[in-house]
Amino acid sequence: MMTGQCLCGGIQYEYAGRLGPIALCHCSQCRRAQGSAFGANSPVQKIHFRVTRGDELVKEFESRPGKYRAFCRECGSPLYSRVDAIPGILRLRVGTLDGPVNQSPA
Repeated sequence: MMTGQCLCGGIQYEYAGRLGPIALCHCSQCRRAQGSAFGANSPVQKIHFRVTRGDELVKEFESRPGKYRAFCRECGSPLYSRVDAIPGILRLRVGTLDGPVNQSPA
């Protein structure tokens, strides 16, 4: 079981699955959304992801038709993105995980 949270701790989550390959995405949307040179993302199975605190603080923004980026409406921390075309997968922002990630980027 992995746990994670946003910067202010208002949103906390659990993930009971395995991380997919970690990607360092350099596209312009990821750079803007992260405020960095890249976003570190991992596909995870939505069925194993659960917000345990602060569900009301999760805000989704449709960054392009059918693609949503979720973040904390209090502190702005990005949490995940999802695409309507792949309903069972979230792209988790690995920087929000509480513990060390024992996996290198793919």
